[in-house]
Amino acid sequence: MRRTTEYILGLTGGIMGILFSIYAMYFYRNKEFVHVILHTLPQIFKIHIS
Repeated sequence: MRRTTEYILGLTGGIMGILFSIYAMYFYRNKEFVHVILHTLPQIFKIHIS
């Protein structure tokens, strides 16, 4: 049961991350800003998973 919950949370987090990065690209259109997001997202997921 716990493994399933972690999988669902990870999947939801991944979808939210993708949506957030698309949102950022549309509204800011700033390459540096997107670059920062793409570098910080993996760190957020590492914290989220552990």
